Amino acid sequence: MKWIYNILSITIFSLLLISCKTTYRINPDKVKHMSDRRIIRNMMDKYISYNTISYKFNGEFADSAKSTSFNGTLRIKYDSLIWVSIQVALGVEYARIQITKDSIYFMNKFKDEYFVKGIDYIGNLFQVDLNYEMLQSILTNELFLYADKDESDEMKEEDISVNDDEPDIGNLKKTFKADTDSNMYVLKTHRKRKLKKQTRRNKPGIIVQSFRIIPEIFKINEADIYDVSEKRKLNISYSNFVLNGTDTMPNTLKIAISDKTKDVSLMLNYNKVTINSDVSFPFNIPEKFKPIQMKD
Repeated sequence: MKWIYNILSITIFSLLLISCKTTYRINPDKVKHMSDRRIIRNMMDKYISYNTISYKFNGEFADSAKSTSFNGTLRIKYDSLIWVSIQVALGVEYARIQITKDSIYFMNKFKDEYFVKGIDYIGNLFQVDLNYEMLQSILTNELFLYADKDESDEMKEEDISVNDDEPDIGNLKKTFKADTDSNMYVLKTHRKRKLKKQTRRNKPGIIVQSFRIIPEIFKINEADIYDVSEKRKLNISYSNFVLNGTDTMPNTLKIAISDKTKDVSLMLNYNKVTINSDVSFPFNIPEKFKPIQMKD
């Protein structure tokens, strides 16, 4: 069902942005080397502290066939729930989606239909392994892990040893290695030499992940995930950084997924953000709604 793909594409991609007011400009000067541990610690210190976040947004989703403009509302309850409402012309609600750690709930309010699926449905739909934690991290401009298991297993013991009070750094540090790229810090999962060896051996399941980080604010400027064997790429870029109180956030997000058969992209802009406000997450499926018959 192509319409389901289009609506979920718009909604899932809407989860991948932050916004605010007061623009920040990236410094063009070349940066000095910094350890992976220090980069990760500085980034974690800049994470937004929240229980709930609410956004108003507008955007445009495009694939090879057409483009669609839309507006919406996105709300997050930290580490628990992502709620999205998609509106079309004149503010009429078209679809509502709720994502929990294990499930996705979808209502088409135009057709009085719904479905409930496991969280892995999202990854199957886009052929990109996305779970709740990744969606929440992408939305809030935080690091997330998408490294292949073999690469993590091959890290040395000294790479994963950390202080007892910093377990999160250990989980990230054992996966990423630090580098620089002109005026950005870089965290990546593969060294070039090792990647070339793995590619020559036709090793399956190689996932290359990298983050480009703005040094002055330690926020992600761009993230790339590349599946070498499938030639599939997910690119997430953040721009127009602004200051909202004490939090620095990107105002614009661009998302692109490309592989051998398709190219889809999204551009989102947030026009209002509220942190830790008293918001609701209404999601009740009316009795008259019929389950959508679809293949897994």
